[in-house]
Amino acid sequence: MRRLFMAPLVLMALMVGLATPRARAADLPLAGTWKVTVLDGILQVSAWLVEIDKAGEKIKVLGNRPEFRDSTAGGLTGDAAGVRFSLKARGTTFRVAAYPPKAKGKGDTLYGSIEFDGRVAPVRLDKTEETKLDPKASAPQEMEGGVDLKKAAEEMDMGKQEKALEAILTRYAGKPIAYTTSLVSLQVKVVNKADEATIKSAIATHLKEAALYGRELELYSLTTIARITATSDKLGNLPGRCCRRRPTCSRSRTHPSSRCSFSSCWRPRSRRRTRPTS
Repeated sequence: MRRLFMAPLVLMALMVGLATPRARAADLPLAGTWKVTVLDGILQVSAWLVEIDKAGEKIKVLGNRPEFRDSTAGGLTGDAAGVRFSLKARGTTFRVAAYPPKAKGKGDTLYGSIEFDGRVAPVRLDKTEETKLDPKASAPQEMEGGVDLKKAAEEMDMGKQEKALEAILTRYAGKPIAYTTSLVSLQVKVVNKADEATIKSAIATHLKEAALYGRELELYSLTTIARITATSDKLGNLPGRCCRRRPTCSRSRTHPSSRCSFSSCWRPRSRRRTRPTS
């Protein structure tokens, strides 16, 4: 059997959290410095340091990896539901959306996504006192569970490979590695011609992991699912048949659709969503 594995995206970079004058400090305490870590495939890269001013009106780059020198940040908008901004580096525009945790607290970690060149990847923002980005410390590192996923991808026995992937999803559910693993697991099941119920379960797992990073990544995952299932005559219209009803959304002036969820197409609504664990 050929090896199946999600290769890391070519570009890795960007972003950070913020607030606008509309958002109260108590609702969105994002002023300060944030380390932006892109969660890409099995790698995590601390690509940027970004600073938000006390008024929540301006954002600037304090440091970045050499690959993204001379970067600029702008387009900051946000409220208690989430924040957005863009970052430009070497001719490429990166669009970032990030969301505060639902749990009460300081909100020193945000999870979201970054879009560039038609691609979308998860991102984590960590509040920090650092003033410079260390090139060595910020270099690409294998995330927790990456070794397990590489071993599973190299397994040539189809049955053992599927079991290995399921074990990773159980062990690392809610962690960054689970997003990539759930997609690889779906690909393997489609290639192995699993029945529709098994495929739908794999789709539900992938959308559950994607939803932890916001609507943008969830939507991107739906398009990826459509491409994967289109390779099967039997499953080609599976997303369309299962997602005919509209998603449930909460309103936000700045992010009118930021809390829309399509995951109800695949799993019961009663299952509560929480943010990823680092």
